Amino acid sequence: MKAVLPADSLLREGDLVFRRGAGLISRAVLAADEDGQFSHIGIVVRKGNDWMVVHAVPGEPEFKGDSDRVKMEPITSFFCSEKAKSGAVMRVKADSTVCCSAARRAKALYHKRVLFDHTYDLQDSTRMYCTGTY
Repeated sequence: MKAVLPADSLLREGDLVFRRGAGLISRAVLAADEDGQFSHIGIVVRKGNDWMVVHAVPGEPEFKGDSDRVKMEPITSFFCSEKAKSGAVMRVKADSTVCCSAARRAKALYHKRVLFDHTYDLQDSTRMYCTGTY
């Protein structure tokens, strides 16, 4: 099944994207939160004319030997059926400058190649396990 995404004109930098993953880690995240609908979050950014998602994710290497890290991928890849059972796009109720600032910060983390935090330690700012904690 192909994901139905909002028209390009409806997206904005800083929008949050959520997905319910299909893998083992997603099931573990969902088991930890009995009311949770989604297991993963990313932030929408613009790269040229394309809408991308920046997110910290394990087990989705971009190339052989790639480490688990903050990555940027097209929004269609983020929501592809191999990775997502369902999903949503949501807008933060904040001034657009705040949202654009969050998007810039997300891109900076991607360009720094920040590693995924497999210890899930919120006190460790050198690695990330959730882009929703920016």
